Amino acid sequence: MAVDTNPEEHRILRKLIPLATFPSAAFKELCTNITVEQVQDAVIFKRGDTNSDLVYLLDGSVTLQAEGLIVEVIASESESAKFALAHQLPRKIDAVANGTARIVRLNAEMVNNPPPAVYQEDQSYIITEESDEAPDDWMTTLLRLPLFQTLPPSSLQKIRNGKRLKRI
Repeated sequence: MAVDTNPEEHRILRKLIPLATFPSAAFKELCTNITVEQVQDAVIFKRGDTNSDLVYLLDGSVTLQAEGLIVEVIASESESAKFALAHQLPRKIDAVANGTARIVRLNAEMVNNPPPAVYQEDQSYIITEESDEAPDDWMTTLLRLPLFQTLPPSSLQKIRNGKRLKRI
């Protein structure tokens, strides 16, 4: 099934690396192109597999094993679940669902090359430089930080006016 647009599904997917860094538009586009699978006590992929899809665990647990030896058991609540399962190609290990597991397969090309964020400036604001007359002014000091120098002027104006910014 395609990923639902409900907040719970988005919250789960937004924790995945690198999806956590995607701009909102790119993330929504990606969600329209992926499907969630439910696997019951079955092999997700085998050693030697060359399918380039990235597989993420959303719910349940998966055992990663090689030649009958358990390498790792990954639970959906663990930090390891934020990353794609055994993403090296060809696969070096098998992945087997323990009971019922929900997974998502993502096209590696889409994940590794997301579209760049596009910033649109609001033309109704004018940014002017302030003089150095008040060097102790906290706002001026803050705006000189490299982080704030990369923001579009419209966002800086909203911050200055105390308005909330939309998440992109």
